Amino acid sequence: MQHNGANPTLLYAYGSYGISSDASFAASRLAFLERGGIIAIAHVRGGGEYGEEWHLAGKDANKINTVTDFIDCAKWLEAQRYTSPGKLGARGGSAGGITMGGAIDRAPSLFAAVLDEIPVSDQLRIEFTPNGPPNVPSSGP
Repeated sequence: MQHNGANPTLLYAYGSYGISSDASFAASRLAFLERGGIIAIAHVRGGGEYGEEWHLAGKDANKINTVTDFIDCAKWLEAQRYTSPGKLGARGGSAGGITMGGAIDRAPSLFAAVLDEIPVSDQLRIEFTPNGPPNVPSSGP
């Protein structure tokens, strides 16, 4: 891998409920990796990677920290010349959809594409959906 900004890169984040996003093997990633792709995991606040304080720093009124952490990770990958905005994709889903929505809203020029899988996107009405009430403690009313 060369640090020339030309590597296609997929940056993933979840960042909710104190759940850790650990590195793991998936055969479905091999074709991308064999063609020079990079997969990066952003350990954003709200997740459990650094304990309960880290989790709480991305919960409820602090949820914006999850988004800004993700943006900062994207900027770091670009500053280190692993990739560039035209080669960087973002991925997250469910509660990670809050992160994806915030990232494309606040920094759309950083990403060539965003995959927002089954997103929790409407925080203003989430408590009125069938799966909404359990999400209120993490995302706020």
